[in-house]
Amino acid sequence: MTIEESLREHVILGTDARDIQAQKDRWLAENPHIKVTETGDVKREPPSLLLRFGGKRVPRFSMLLRYRQADRPEAATGISISAAAQSKTKKNR
Repeated sequence: MTIEESLREHVILGTDARDIQAQKDRWLAENPHIKVTETGDVKREPPSLLLRFGGKRVPRFSMLLRYRQADRPEAATGISISAAAQSKTKKNR
């Protein structure tokens, strides 16, 4: 696997630059295993009919992030083996 193959892209949309920054922070908080390698500039999206009819809540700006997923351990299920074994022994009593 080459370096270019391991890079992924994610587009963040927002109503203004502050909204994009908040969306970016939220996305990174939800994905702590992400390592951002490049952050694009905030760009104004071209006008469309959706913008005319959508009002203030329609995304008007975008930002492109390039990232890598860091190696992470498998996600825990939240139930340990010992807890499962304990509940099984309680049921058998």
